[in-house]
Amino acid sequence: MPKPTPKLERTTFITSKELEYFSVKELSRELGSNSVKWPLVLTKELIDNALDACETSDIAPAITVTLEGTMVCVADNGPGLPESTLRASLNYNSRTSDKAHYISPTRGQIGNALKCLWAGPFVYNLEYGNDERGSVTVTTPLYSYEITVAVDKIQQKPKLIPVLLDREFVKTGTLIEIEWKAVAGYIPVEIADFYNSDEDEDKDGEIEDEEVPPPRTFAEEVQFLLESYATFNPHATFYLRRDGQTITVAQPLLPGWNKWRTDDPTSPHWYDADELRTLIAGYISNEKGTMTVREFVKEFRYLSGTAKQKAVVAAANLSGQCLNDLVSNDDIDISKVKSLLKALQVASRPVKAAMMGLIGAETLSRRLSEIDGAVSEGIQYVKVPSEDARPTLIEVVFGVRRDDNGGRRMRFGLNCSPAFECPVQGLESFLQYGLSIDPDAPISMAVHIMRPGLEFTSRAKSMLT
Repeated sequence: MPKPTPKLERTTFITSKELEYFSVKELSRELGSNSVKWPLVLTKELIDNALDACETSDIAPAITVTLEGTMVCVADNGPGLPESTLRASLNYNSRTSDKAHYISPTRGQIGNALKCLWAGPFVYNLEYGNDERGSVTVTTPLYSYEITVAVDKIQQKPKLIPVLLDREFVKTGTLIEIEWKAVAGYIPVEIADFYNSDEDEDKDGEIEDEEVPPPRTFAEEVQFLLESYATFNPHATFYLRRDGQTITVAQPLLPGWNKWRTDDPTSPHWYDADELRTLIAGYISNEKGTMTVREFVKEFRYLSGTAKQKAVVAAANLSGQCLNDLVSNDDIDISKVKSLLKALQVASRPVKAAMMGLIGAETLSRRLSEIDGAVSEGIQYVKVPSEDARPTLIEVVFGVRRDDNGGRRMRFGLNCSPAFECPVQGLESFLQYGLSIDPDAPISMAVHIMRPGLEFTSRAKSMLT
């Protein structure tokens, strides 16, 4: 009688999802960019965070980016990154963000920049420098930590070790130092040419009679990024330090610029019922379920008065109730949410587009002239406000440069934060045909879009719907 064939008793493996951030594929999805661009993308995210921190503390922002060998440093004059926020960001089982669930015209599109920051140098250095280690140093007036990153290959989990450093703290703000092993040899992708269409190509798919501008070096990319920040943030100062010298990229043109800040109450007109339910669920899951509905109402724009708060909860039939009372059968009762949203919107007025942050023709024209050398007499400005429930403010400024070297210089901004590529489908045709801009002219252009709750076509968040 033949012996029975041995059977394999399979083991059910449990693998930590914490390691997902620590791969080229996943980080590329999170950052919306291929790995070559990570140093630039994370520099941008740190500048976004620095500007937000300064604004919410009523501090005129001053941002300095330092390039020294393979080190990239971002420093600000804000209140300093709270140690609790730093430590919370080291937990890859949760997301730490004060922008999640709120619908508002805020900078930054990632929402988990610190998690990407810790993982980025490790994955990048392994990819380009064959170094299985990443390191980021964070210094504030109260502490200095080196965050070292490695991988436990047995447990398949990241190892993030915060080491308290014995070094001089900064007097103000936050200083973040990142070592990118290959940043000195950074080779960016070629600058996109928005005007070339399929009709401009010959049979072999090559552009006819067009000179492709050479790729910018990393230092040139950073300077262009800072110039773009200065264009869309006229209240801030930006410095670039390299080769032992400090360059003042831009001084403030509007020191008291009035814009929407991350600590400004959001408008109930910016939410639909599902979005408001998600926000309420966020409050409940973060141990704020005992907050009264009236206290919740108080957090919205134009509803800080006691009389209006009482009127809203009464109209929604939620007087005396707390957020936990909106839960039914392990879910938030959508009918109650709809009643609350209707009452919120009736009791408040929509926000005008200009209130989100109008830069204006004079300021944008002056910045374009200062940074790119555009001829001031010929600069044109277009403003397109849309006063819908979710207002949109689009500002476009363009002019011909005195120096025709370097090709076109196009800057795009979303809620005061530069975009790395044209974020609007059809904008190329509008620029060429709607505004009659010669695609071969040495032009400089800046396009800025302000809108709460920007919606994107993909997770990469590079193209608006």
